[in-house]
This record gives sequence, C-alpha cells and structure tokens, in this order.
Amino acid sequence: AFLRAWPSIRDSHASTLISSIIIFSFGSGSVRGFALILGLGALISLFTAVTVIRTWLLLISRGRLGKLLASL
Repeated sequence: AFLRAWPSIRDSHASTLISSIIIFSFGSGSVRGFALILGLGALISLFTAVTVIRTWLLLISRGRLGKLLASL
C-alpha cells in the first residue's frame, strides 16, 4: 500500500514546497514567516510519512496486531 501511495505523497509535498518557496520569494513580513512555516511543516510531514508511518505499518503487518486485525 505504501508503494502505491508514495507518488501521491511525493507530489503533494513537492508542490507544497514549491509554493512555499514562491511565497517566500515574493512575500514580505508575516507572509514570509507563513511560507517558512509551511515549508518546514511539509518537510516534517514528509519525513514522518516516509519513516514513522512506514515503520508502524511494517510492525503492524508482522506482529500480533496485524494477525488480530486480519482475523476481523
């Protein structure tokens, strides 16, 4: 499932980062701050999607919880 979702995750974060760079370049004051926070949030979200969620999914699918969920 992660491999099928990866292109969507990558594309959405890439477009968000491009938007934040453009907003930061042309903005001033608080708009630049918004763009900075938006870019940082996208990077943190991408890191979380790639590492944490993928690890949780692997642990769930291989562990007792995965067997329990499969039996439901």
